Amino acid sequence: MPLPNKAIMDEMKNRAMARHNQFDLAEEQKVHQELFCKLNNQQRAVYDAVIKSVCEHQGKLFFLYGAGGTGKTFL
Repeated sequence: MPLPNKAIMDEMKNRAMARHNQFDLAEEQKVHQELFCKLNNQQRAVYDAVIKSVCEHQGKLFFLYGAGGTGKTFL
């Protein structure tokens, strides 16, 4: 298997970083608030557990399992 082309890999990394840095914080906060208000009780419990793990540097791994239409993508 051939090795990846370093120039192409660097360009891909630069594009990814540019996309990452080009977001509107105010718009992201607005979208978060709109979606946050729509969480049901179970989704909110999972959301809270994930946020707690991140804020407290716990490094937990979360796995969402459920049938289609149960809100996994929304969460």
